[in-house]
Amino acid sequence: MTCPIPAIHDAAVDHHPNHHRSPRHHGCPGHSDQAARAVFPDRTTAGARFGGTLLLAVALALAVGLVPCAAAETSDRPNVLFIAVDDMNDWIGPLARDGNPLAKTPHLDRLAEWGATFTNAHTPAAACHPARVAIMTGIHPATTGITTNVFNPQPGPSWREHPRLANAVTLSQHFRDHGYFVVGAGKIYHCLQWGPYDENDPDTWDLYFEPGDGSGPIPHQIRAPEEVYNPPEFFGKRYGYFAWGPIDAADHEMSDAKVVDWAVEQLRKPRDRPLFLGVGIFRPHMPWEVPAHYFDMYPLDEIELPPYREDDLLDSWIHGRRGWHQFVVQNDQWKHVVQSYLASITFADAQVGRLLDAIEAEGLRDDTIIVLWSDHGMHIGEKDNWEKFTVWERSTRVPLFIAAPGVSEPGSRSSRPVNLLDLYKTLIDLAGLPQPRDHKLEGEFSLPRNKR
Repeated sequence: MTCPIPAIHDAAVDHHPNHHRSPRHHGCPGHSDQAARAVFPDRTTAGARFGGTLLLAVALALAVGLVPCAAAETSDRPNVLFIAVDDMNDWIGPLARDGNPLAKTPHLDRLAEWGATFTNAHTPAAACHPARVAIMTGIHPATTGITTNVFNPQPGPSWREHPRLANAVTLSQHFRDHGYFVVGAGKIYHCLQWGPYDENDPDTWDLYFEPGDGSGPIPHQIRAPEEVYNPPEFFGKRYGYFAWGPIDAADHEMSDAKVVDWAVEQLRKPRDRPLFLGVGIFRPHMPWEVPAHYFDMYPLDEIELPPYREDDLLDSWIHGRRGWHQFVVQNDQWKHVVQSYLASITFADAQVGRLLDAIEAEGLRDDTIIVLWSDHGMHIGEKDNWEKFTVWERSTRVPLFIAAPGVSEPGSRSSRPVNLLDLYKTLIDLAGLPQPRDHKLEGEFSLPRNKR
């Protein structure tokens, strides 16, 4: 049994593989239907709501189509593989733009071939903690007031202290409450590879990976030797984890690889319930230190710097990160950092590839919804800024892929602006789950379901 779900109205879609973008037609339902169906074919088209985020006003609409009704048997519902990649900007194959460095991402390219690529997706907040809380609760940072990162020395969800979130039903919790076996690993909520900081709520999962080394949800990470990331000839002051360089280690020794090892084990286990598996990959978060063979893919003499203007901040605010940029430039490290960031993206892509390989090996591709997103983008020196924390597109634009078998058109692309705040609503619609009780999702479609 299936129910029609409203698809995006007036969608601007790029058709893969030719990548010809269709024009945007305003107020013309026929053209809207055609564009929406290019991403999610043979689906009815309703409307899309526009709404603002704390950092960027974007349209809050994701294209969806026919999915199992909430009344369907639990055993008939699809599995969900929910992949969060930290600090990944648009320097990847499916989102390539002229003028930017380009990372080698064969597995993200593969995922793009499996489903829909949203080329104009944006985060609800350009910082880890507020973005992830918003995505996992479906409640906007402007509503909760959670707009910055926190570093709570006591592990646990400090965000539950907000009255609106005290009893909020998280995405994982909602799937668990409706018959799913819900497991997670790595960085889904804000946490780091150093320190005790961990904002995960363990009560919202059936099982969450515990490395057992006292490091929180992310296993202990090998660092590059100090002489690599902090050679004596460097001068100036910089933040200790603002570091880069190759590690003399194999992939399987990396913390992300250990997270994915555990996740692959979960995919291999037989279940009598559908599976919701959340996997958080920490790279390409800094420090940009990954095994040396990823650096070999990007010879330093071939590295190109991102677009840059020395006068870019004359008509703008001062973001407070110019000291970081000065450190990089005065030590002649800009190309080295670009190389390290690209290497870190490709390492993360390899981990995604292992998850996709497991989906195929276990015969799960036809009954598993795969969504991959990043919590925000990343400045690598543009506008004299490093990391994120700005309202510019370099901080807000993120990768977003949705592969929903029988729903998303393989290889399709949509350039319609979308917000990650809508992921909660979109995923429960795709899985045929009802809305949470007493928990209004702020990322939602404006029109009711069409009926047949």
